Amino acid sequence: MSGQTLSTSRRVLIALAGVAALLGVVALRPQPPAVSEEEMDDADVLEALRSLGYVNEVPVLSSLAGKNGVTLHDPQRATPGLNVYNARNDSAARLMANDGTVVHEWSSDAKGETFTELKTNHPYLPVQYLGGWNTVLATDDGGLLVIGSHHMVLRLDAKSELLWKADVSAHHDLQVLPSGEVLTLTDRIRFVDDGGAQVPVQDCLITVFSAEGQVLRTVSLYDALLTSPDTAARVEKARAGIRAGLDAKLAAFTERGRESTGHGTDAEHQAFLDLFRRAADPGEQVHEGVRNVVLHNTAADIFHANSAQAVVHGIDGLWEPGDYLVSVRNLDLVVVIGAEDHEVRWSWGPGEIEHQHHATQLDDGSVMLFDNGVERGFSRILVVDPRDDHIAWQFTADPPSDFFSSSRGSVVALPGGHVLVSDTNAGRAFELTPEGERVWEYYEPRDLVSGYRDAIYRMTRVDPSFAERVGAP
Repeated sequence: MSGQTLSTSRRVLIALAGVAALLGVVALRPQPPAVSEEEMDDADVLEALRSLGYVNEVPVLSSLAGKNGVTLHDPQRATPGLNVYNARNDSAARLMANDGTVVHEWSSDAKGETFTELKTNHPYLPVQYLGGWNTVLATDDGGLLVIGSHHMVLRLDAKSELLWKADVSAHHDLQVLPSGEVLTLTDRIRFVDDGGAQVPVQDCLITVFSAEGQVLRTVSLYDALLTSPDTAARVEKARAGIRAGLDAKLAAFTERGRESTGHGTDAEHQAFLDLFRRAADPGEQVHEGVRNVVLHNTAADIFHANSAQAVVHGIDGLWEPGDYLVSVRNLDLVVVIGAEDHEVRWSWGPGEIEHQHHATQLDDGSVMLFDNGVERGFSRILVVDPRDDHIAWQFTADPPSDFFSSSRGSVVALPGGHVLVSDTNAGRAFELTPEGERVWEYYEPRDLVSGYRDAIYRMTRVDPSFAERVGAP
C-alpha cells in the first residue's frame, strides 16, 4: 500500500470488505462521496473488493471509467439476437438489442415469504442481495422465469403478469426442460452427525417444478456426493470444519462488536448474535427460511452450488440424457449426478479450477464453465472433454488480469462456437469468437455520482424473432 492517506471512499471499501469476510450474508453497498477515477484504481481497493462477495453494485476502476453501454459491436461477426439480463439491484429485466436499445422490460414487486419474514421480524439483517432479482430466463412464449435469491421463483408472462410464485429458497440457476418442467437449485439447512455432535449443513437440492409451479422432485447434493469415494472425501473434510468455523465466527462477532456485523446499534448487533447462535443450534426453533439465510456463506455452506442443468447428450460409460450437471463452487467441483439413482457419474475440477460458476453442456457433450480463479487472480473460460478430462479450449485475457471476476460470472454458448460471457464484477458482458476475439461488448452504465455500476449476473441471447413474442416493434 502506498504511503498516502487513504481517502474516505477507500476506507469504506476496505472496512466493508472486513465486515463481509466475517459476516457471510452481508451484501451491503457502501455509500461513499463522489469517487475520483484515480482513487478507485489502487491495489489495496482491488484486494478489498475480492472479499465483498455478492454486492449488487461494483466500483468502476479508472481503466473502465469511460466504458458505458455498447462499446464494441461488429455486426458482421457478432451473433444476431436480443440480450436478456437484469441488473442485480433491480426487480426488473431487460430485452436489449445488440446496439444497446432496450426493446422490452419485465418487472414485478412480488416477494417470497422468507423475504417478508426477514423484513418484518429481522430488519437488522443486512441482506441487500435478497431484494433484487438473481437470475432470469426468457421463456419461449415471451415470458420470464425469475429467481429472487433464497425466497422465490416467479413466472411472468410477456406483460409481466404473475402466472405463479413458488416460496422456495431458490438461487443461481434456471432451466426449462423439454417436458415444460422447470429446474432450479434450492437450499435447506439439515443437521447431520459429526463425531457425535449435530452440525448444520446447508444442503443444496436440485429441484424440479411442474409447468404450473408445483415441486415435483428434489435431489440432495449432500446425499448424492456421498455415493462416490472421491467426492465423499471432500464433503467429509468440509463437514469436519463446520462447528469450529461457526464458533470462530460467533466469537469474532462478539469480540469485535457491532462494527464487525455492520449494525448501527448495539441492540441490532445483539439481536443478530442471538439469531446466529440459535440458527446453528438444532434444538432451537427458527423460521426455516431465516435459518437458511443466516447460515448462507458461513462454514455450514459447504457446497454453494451455483448451476445445474439436465444434460441433453449422453456419453457412453459416463452418463445418460437427463442426468444432472452441477457446479459445486465451494468444493471446486463439477459433477454429474444420475437422475434416477442420484449417484455420482462423473466429477472433475479439484486442483484445476477455483470457485467456478455456470457449468453447461455443449452439443458435442463437452462441458463449458466460468473458472473464477479466486486465488490465481484472473478468470478463464474453459471447455473440458469429460471423456478424458482434458481442457479442449480456454480463454484468458491479455494480460490475464484484465478479465477477473472473483465471484459470480457466467458463459453461454452461441451459434458457430461463439460464447457470451458475463463478467459480473466488472458490470459487463462480451461476446467471443472461437479464436478468443471480442466482437461485442456492453457495460452497464456507471452512476457518475457514486462511481458504481450495477453488476450483471448472467446475460443470455435470444433469437431476433423473440421481439414479436413480447409485442416489441
